[in-house]
Amino acid sequence: MEVFQPSVVVMQCGADSLNGDRLGFFNLSIQGHCDCMKYVKKFGLPMILVGGGGYTVSNTARCWCYETAAACDLNIPDQIPINDYLEYYVPDMKITISTNPQMKNCNSRNYIEDILNKVMIILEDVGNSNLPIVQFTNPPRIDEHTIEMQIDEDQQDFNDVSNGFIRDIPLNIDSDEVIKMYTEPLPIYPKSKLFCTQNLNEFE
Repeated sequence: MEVFQPSVVVMQCGADSLNGDRLGFFNLSIQGHCDCMKYVKKFGLPMILVGGGGYTVSNTARCWCYETAAACDLNIPDQIPINDYLEYYVPDMKITISTNPQMKNCNSRNYIEDILNKVMIILEDVGNSNLPIVQFTNPPRIDEHTIEMQIDEDQQDFNDVSNGFIRDIPLNIDSDEVIKMYTEPLPIYPKSKLFCTQNLNEFE
């Protein structure tokens, strides 16, 4: 936060790091997952929380319900109330899930501290560099006259097609012939069956 000094934080709260995920191989509890969000929330910056991975549907729903409540500073009961989807939450019928005690934690304290040190070194390099910054800008305003001109052009293009104006250019034609074709009046061919008639709700 000190290096980037953001004005807003967008946090992706993927739930595939939870214990029991069908694709993930991590062992987080919902409380531990939520602690990450709470840590960032303590900085007091505006936050946007978005979803992400999470392939055990019932646990993903539990996680995002729990974290949405925590983000809003609400305390909700752990017991899931009666609803039409109770079969997804049996047998415990609770929002929180615990870790798997049989899964070995291969992340030693030294390993974690080594990662943190490397991250801090990278952040120091970022803080000392002149990174390009792209500011948000408002798009140029389009006045009503410009919009009306564009509508007129689009309508004319549609009228040309619907009236059957067709110009075929052979591949082996020379440039003089191309100029001649574009300077002479357009021939009018019979309308295609795919083109609209004057009544735009009907087709020939």
